[in-house]
Amino acid sequence: MRYRWIFILLFLLGLAGQAIAADRLTSESTCATELAEEPDTTMLTLMDFNEERAFSFWANVNDDVMGGISESGFMPTDHGSGLFNGNVSLENNGGFASLQARFRAIDLSAFSGIELTLCGDGQRYGFYLMDSHNRRLMYQGDFDTTAGVWQTIRLRFDELEARRFGQPVNANPLDTRQVVGMAFIISDKQEGAFSLEVARISAWTEPLRV
Repeated sequence: MRYRWIFILLFLLGLAGQAIAADRLTSESTCATELAEEPDTTMLTLMDFNEERAFSFWANVNDDVMGGISESGFMPTDHGSGLFNGNVSLENNGGFASLQARFRAIDLSAFSGIELTLCGDGQRYGFYLMDSHNRRLMYQGDFDTTAGVWQTIRLRFDELEARRFGQPVNANPLDTRQVVGMAFIISDKQEGAFSLEVARISAWTEPLRV
């Protein structure tokens, strides 16, 4: 019983630390308020951050899980998007901040890849998917952003790289029939403040060739 209460106390202290860190972050956006065009009706919208419900799937996971002191937050903007921002520190062997979502398995096998509608700060980010076979295995694609500019980024499923703890590994391809999670991450020793605004995450497919 004693150890149970100790565990609960540590858990609550962790939540309190996240709340304090989030309170220090600003929700101000540096991106234009005019978002990119609405998605093509042939695509499947997975996350639309103009809807409040979309935020309930996401949680910040930073290098404090391994002793680092990077911090991040995720909050709605006043023009229908979500702002992932914070500060990456290399102290204590840290160096990453991420935003992760978990959900029931969805079948994306009819699609070619993921389309991201976002506005960044000129830094390089990663986006990865997880399937139900091994939730410690991430299938990641990296992309560059242009500061203050809304972009449409397309990542093909068959080009995502399997990684474990950030390192490439030999593994089976992503099982697109059983996708159970997705995430954004900033790492690669990009120290300092960062800001990534996301409007939509969709699945896209190439047109049929006749």
